[in-house]
Amino acid sequence: MIINSIIIPVYGNEKLVYNLLGSLLPTVDNECEIIIIDDGHKDMKINSSILPSQIIYQSNAKNSGYSFAVNRGIDIAIGQYITVINSDILLDTNWLIETRIFCENNPDLGMLGAKLIYPDYGRIMHAGIYFGHGFCFNGFRMSLSQDKLVNKIVEVQALCDALATIPKRALLEVGRYDEHYFTSVEDLDLCFKLKQSGLRNIYNPKIIGYHKTAASLDQRYKQVEKDEILFFEKWKDCIKDDTFEIFERSVLRGIKTKTNLPKEAYIINLNRKNSKATLQNFIRLSDIKVISLFDYSDYLSNTPRYIQKTKIDLLDLLPFSHIQLRLPIVYIVDFFVSIEENYYWSKQRRNSDDLVFDSGFNLFYLRELTK
Repeated sequence: MIINSIIIPVYGNEKLVYNLLGSLLPTVDNECEIIIIDDGHKDMKINSSILPSQIIYQSNAKNSGYSFAVNRGIDIAIGQYITVINSDILLDTNWLIETRIFCENNPDLGMLGAKLIYPDYGRIMHAGIYFGHGFCFNGFRMSLSQDKLVNKIVEVQALCDALATIPKRALLEVGRYDEHYFTSVEDLDLCFKLKQSGLRNIYNPKIIGYHKTAASLDQRYKQVEKDEILFFEKWKDCIKDDTFEIFERSVLRGIKTKTNLPKEAYIINLNRKNSKATLQNFIRLSDIKVISLFDYSDYLSNTPRYIQKTKIDLLDLLPFSHIQLRLPIVYIVDFFVSIEENYYWSKQRRNSDDLVFDSGFNLFYLRELTK
């Protein structure tokens, strides 16, 4: 009897696939099947003849998008639960045990999402998907993996499906992935369909994966803007604004209370995406008076879209005179990873209360990121 059908959509980079299988195979049993869907990359070199017998390998004639590939795996799957795992994931030993325990005890489950950690940093990549004004973000990104904020089982609006499980019966009820989406937000769309049918989307930190993020870089953002417009237009009346909740929880974690925030500050805007909205949200949520705004978002707008891999060197980008600014500085960034390697800058600043605020509404002291 097959309990878990594990679907791995793949587009190029067979080394990542072999690494994933190296971490996956020791964790599964005879009640699992593994389905690899190769999405037609011309340089893919997986030799299906040497794969273990429990692996079903299918190759698409061309790349028709992530949703298409996962749906093909769903069509083949015979398990009670469908687990989607991206090829750039490495797995914790107990992920399957924790998944089965939760699924068996929660008959109203829609999607079950995992705690995803950046393997290079040991910090959070995903602890649930949250929503602002017309955009979505990973909650508590770059928090420490042991932070209590990311170690509670919580119901959320949506989840990243880089490592996620959906009961097969739920998919039969609401339908498969929407193939109008190419490589983005199809998982969020499915979560809202599940939620609309009365099922719950749950983040479970006991299920752990290590996520390199976006293995198929040349395809990852091929249709992202079109996908996001489609998603937000479709679900605009159902989306709840999470920004105040996330900001308050972030402040309570690192700064304890909003009264500890500076009354006045300089703002250095280094945010590439949703730049104006992120800046406005910070001002709205923090009540900090902006003395001067230094905006470098236009200068950075031509940097690679794949911002998780793009670091910002403050000494290289900003005038050295900014080190002598009198009041605290708030750096508005995409994600904390983009500003982490600025040890000299943070040590030479006269004011140690500089803050970093990102697109995910997380708030940290700069000194915490440059220890």
